[in-house]
Order: sequence, then C-alpha cells, then structure tokens
Amino acid sequence: MVRTFAEERQQWVQGAAARRTDVVHRLLAADTVERAEAEVVLGIELRSVLTAFELWTDERDEPTHLLAQLVRELGGLGPGAKVLSVPSGTRTVWCWVSTPAEPPVERLRALADVVPLGVRAACGRPSRGPEAFRSSHADAALARRIAGGTGLSGMVCFDDVEVLALVSGEPDAVRRFLAHELAGLAGRGG
Repeated sequence: MVRTFAEERQQWVQGAAARRTDVVHRLLAADTVERAEAEVVLGIELRSVLTAFELWTDERDEPTHLLAQLVRELGGLGPGAKVLSVPSGTRTVWCWVSTPAEPPVERLRALADVVPLGVRAACGRPSRGPEAFRSSHADAALARRIAGGTGLSGMVCFDDVEVLALVSGEPDAVRRFLAHELAGLAGRGG
C-alpha cells in the first residue's frame, strides 16, 4: 500500500509539474489562458507585480540544490511574495515572484549577496498587468544573454544592462523600454 501511494503521489506531482510548465509556455507564447485557472495552477497572482528571474549554473557538476536554495531566497523579496519556478533545462530555472507592490530596488540588489557560488541569476524589470509575465521574463532572458557575453557574474538586473539591451538590436527590447519610460506620459492630457 505504501508503494502504491508513493507511485500515485509521484504521478500526481509529475502531472502537476507538467500542467504548470504547460501554462507557463502558453502564457509566454501569448496563448489565451484563463487568468483564474492559470493562477490556481501556477500558485501566483498574475494581476500583482511580477518579477522574472533566470537562474543557471555554467558547470555540469554544480549541484542543482544550489538553484533550489536561490529559488527559496526569492520568497523573501517582499511581504506576501509568492514564487513560481519551472525548470528550463538541466541547469536552468525560470522563476516569477508575485508581490503586491513593486519590490524596492535595494531588495533586488540585495539578492546578489545570496547567490551561491557557481550560480548566476538574471532579473527582469518588475511590472504589473497582463503583459508583465512575458515582459519581465523577456527582460530576464535578455539580461542573461548580455551577462553571458560580458562575463558579468552573480546577479544581473535588467536595469543594470538596459543600455546594452537597447543597442542589442532587439526591437522588442526597444519597445519595452519605450513603453516603460513613456508610461507616465500616456495618462497625461495634452
């Protein structure tokens, strides 16, 4: 009976992980996903402020428990923080942290102090709204690519490499930059 329970639990866990990964990929592809259903499957609030992270190790021998340790640290990003993490390969984890309010820049920068040796992290710009899941993830992915090309280590926040992102020639990065910088002007009357 214990073996049967363990096997059924393993199947449930694998099924839940597969559902979570499927919803993540559908959201990133801008497929239609019912928000309430996605929030239940993912365990985060999509209407809150979302900050995306990419965590990875460059070495094959780095223990994956170091990635899990950093995922747990992300839960300290702020009061009410909820963390979603999904593996994206054998040495990479994608994460999103939902918080009721935008995390202070100092708190994001302080995460650099808890990145274990052998682990690297890239942080997207915190954002709120329906596009935040994708845009913050895209920022984190771009920060990772830039960090890899520059030799930057530890934690790299998108804001630290934003100028390099603008000259990277990626039109989506330019559009996100303009949307962010001009957001305050959008609501003003002429």
